[in-house]
Amino acid sequence: MFKTYIKKPARRRALKLTILTILVGGAMAYALWLFSENMMFYLSPADVSKNPPAPGERFRLGGLVKKGSLSLDKHQTWAFYIIDFEDEVPVRYKGTFPGLFAEGKGAVLEGHLTSDKTFKANQIFAKHDETYRPPTQKAPDG
Repeated sequence: MFKTYIKKPARRRALKLTILTILVGGAMAYALWLFSENMMFYLSPADVSKNPPAPGERFRLGGLVKKGSLSLDKHQTWAFYIIDFEDEVPVRYKGTFPGLFAEGKGAVLEGHLTSDKTFKANQIFAKHDETYRPPTQKAPDG
C-alpha cells in the first residue's frame, strides 16, 4: 500500500518536502540550542549583590573600574573594584590587561565568584565608546 502511495508524483513531492522541512527545522532547533548554551550576558555589581550567582558559576561582570582601587599584590595578582551607581564588587585578576583598561573606564570581566564574594576574573574585556579617531587626533575635552 505504501509503495502505491508514493508512486504518484504529487505525493512523492509532498513526502520529500515534509522530510526536508523536518530536517531543516531540526537543524535550526539544534543550532539555536547550541547558541543559547554559549550565550553569556553580563551582570552589574547591583545584580550580583541582590542575587549573587553560586560560587564557581561562570558569568560576566560589567561596570566601571573604581578610581584608586587598582593594586598589585606580592603574588602578582591584581586587585580592584568594579562599580556601578549602586554597589561594588571586589575583583582579583592574574594576567595582563587589555590596552584600553584603566581606572574610571568601563570593563566586562569573565569569571566566577569565590566563597568570600570576590570575583575571580579569568578574562577582561575593556569597553570603549564607538567614536573612531585617528591616532593623530586628540579626544575632545569633557
